[in-house]
Amino acid sequence: KYMKKILKSILKPLKICIDKYLYKIIIKTIDIFHIKFPKKADFIIIGSHGLGRNAFLLFLQYCDVRVNWYYAFDGYYKRCYMYFTHLLFKPKKQICGITFAELNVEGEDKIVEKINQKIPAIILVRDPISILKTHINLRVISKNAKLELQTKIIRENNSYKITKNALDSIKNRICYRDFKNGKIIESKKPSLDFLAYLLSTTSYNNDDKIKEIVLFSSLYRILKEKISELIFIDMNDLSKQNAFNTMQKLSKKLNFQHPKNKDFFTHKLYGDVNALIPLTININGGGNLIFSTTQQLFLREKNMIDVSSIFFKEKLLYGLQVYSNDDIKNYDKKLIDLITFHLNSYYNTILQMVDDINSNLINEEQIINYLNNN
Repeated sequence: KYMKKILKSILKPLKICIDKYLYKIIIKTIDIFHIKFPKKADFIIIGSHGLGRNAFLLFLQYCDVRVNWYYAFDGYYKRCYMYFTHLLFKPKKQICGITFAELNVEGEDKIVEKINQKIPAIILVRDPISILKTHINLRVISKNAKLELQTKIIRENNSYKITKNALDSIKNRICYRDFKNGKIIESKKPSLDFLAYLLSTTSYNNDDKIKEIVLFSSLYRILKEKISELIFIDMNDLSKQNAFNTMQKLSKKLNFQHPKNKDFFTHKLYGDVNALIPLTININGGGNLIFSTTQQLFLREKNMIDVSSIFFKEKLLYGLQVYSNDDIKNYDKKLIDLITFHLNSYYNTILQMVDDINSNLINEEQIINYLNNN
């Protein structure tokens, strides 16, 4: 174990250096000698944006499937290096999927040509109007807001006080994307004008720009020579009612680890509280508390425990929970009371924000009317 730690400490900075500076040389060498990707992929995932793809990748990862989240690297060399290392360093017994999500990216034909095996493909599908609706209503963090939400508590003169309050930074945090004068700008509400930009990112707009949505058949066409079997997953298959059963069926078909915790599959990865979590509470001289969902925590931290019952009397909406990396039992009552008050205030505030946000969302009928009139 000691030798492994030493080896990791030596190899980690070397890998960072290669990933950052030498990746282009590696891929150029691979191209010169016509080297293919290692035959270590078990299936392909075809899923453009707005299909629940991130949730699906999370579900696969929860079932110990190796997946590539970082499929949108700029440039051929970065993307090719990502696919190559994703497959090269796959653990021997781990099931592995490779994801394709965009069209017209630099060197996509060269990347596809390097796949040296014929394997099943999962195609994520959804009706195009719902995809457009998801993108129009997608809330993002404003460029004027700080990325992290953090509250800081310090002890002073035998009492505790909040010196940095996340509640002060969430009021103007959320925005939407709009399209004006040929540019993407921030908007306080979802805008149908953003459709003009979205339609340009579909394969129906026949130009050479990178495409991101409604690409089911287009992505299939460039990959079909590498596909042995098609498996279609509809957005409804990934709903909270069906996701667990869907993953059970897939695990049997594709031989990956069966899903175990059914509750994990019943909440959205982002959903209504997107951009309002995770909240980190930093206790000066102590540990951290994280107010988030099981899914988001799974991607961030591995050694935290659920301590929600200490601060909330009832189960929270949206799968929200409080997690700790410290022994809460050692906290004195004054500190517990302050954290309880803050968390409840934060929770009630974001619930009200979600209600206000949802009252302004664009629906399918509005999108259809807009398309008919424009």
